[in-house]
Amino acid sequence: MKKILPKTVGILIVCVAVFLFNSCIYQKYLAKVDPAVVAELERLGVVPTAVAKVQQIEIPEDLNTDGYYYYTPACEQGGYDLYPYAGKTVTMTSVDIKGTCLGEKITIRVFSEEDKIACAYLTFREGSSGAPGIFSVNDAECKY
Repeated sequence: MKKILPKTVGILIVCVAVFLFNSCIYQKYLAKVDPAVVAELERLGVVPTAVAKVQQIEIPEDLNTDGYYYYTPACEQGGYDLYPYAGKTVTMTSVDIKGTCLGEKITIRVFSEEDKIACAYLTFREGSSGAPGIFSVNDAECKY
């Protein structure tokens, strides 16, 4: 019994340390991000590597224009539905994350309206030669 206790305590300490480290990362990079978006990023298990960029964007009424013909399928494949947000202004949160798609570093973008998540998708980081590189959050080519 005495041999098991130190091992269990050691595992518990490691788990707490990992939890606190991840919490610090989220506080550092996502301090000004809507709590619903932070919860979605945590649910997806992403690890931010830079401060999030937050901006308001208008989603066009016709989702077959302005590049949304790429975003809409990526959203759908990830389990999101962008159609109810067509023609609306939403918040787009972009944050570089740990991971790659097809060997390229990635950014996750989350569209939200108030406390609702409209879509989350992955894209190659700015400056990538593979742009636009848009992927669903559960694309097999992406590891994060």
